[in-house]
Amino acid sequence: MNKVSIQAIILSICCFTLLSVSSANANNYKDEIKLKNTYTNEEHGFSFRYPEGWSKLVFQDELVTIMAKNDSTFPVAMEIRCQTTDEPLPDTMESLEEVYLDSFEGFKAESLEDTNIGNWKGKKLMGTMDLEGQRARFIQYFCKDQEKLYLITCIMLDIQSEKYGPVFEDIIKSYKNTNK
Repeated sequence: MNKVSIQAIILSICCFTLLSVSSANANNYKDEIKLKNTYTNEEHGFSFRYPEGWSKLVFQDELVTIMAKNDSTFPVAMEIRCQTTDEPLPDTMESLEEVYLDSFEGFKAESLEDTNIGNWKGKKLMGTMDLEGQRARFIQYFCKDQEKLYLITCIMLDIQSEKYGPVFEDIIKSYKNTNK
């Protein structure tokens, strides 16, 4: 074997090891985080579970924000907004951008897919945006129940998405429609 081949093999092993450790750390964090708290909004008919130690802010039952404790100055947060509307749930990237994303200047949509939000059918929009010189990852969920539209926005730095993305997915899976 020549010198270049040996260096390439060593570099490959190092990269694989770093990726494995990074993935294991993200999975360990998810395993450490238990959704022990429950927020219920009786007026808008939903509940969800969220991690112990995360802050919860409620603004007039129209907006709920939960925030993780983290080492960054950039917040890791989930925002749930509920509004009454008779408009149908947008079903294309263009209609979502037109109706909801005009205020997100610089937002770069990456994907739109059908998803379940607890026991609701909805849309999941993923994208990024440069904020304060850092790349932020947005995961926006849209779902509609009768006349209420729920907008759920998860935000974190792109470099935090491996750690917090799975936790946000678990929170979304815990959503329940509490309307009778």
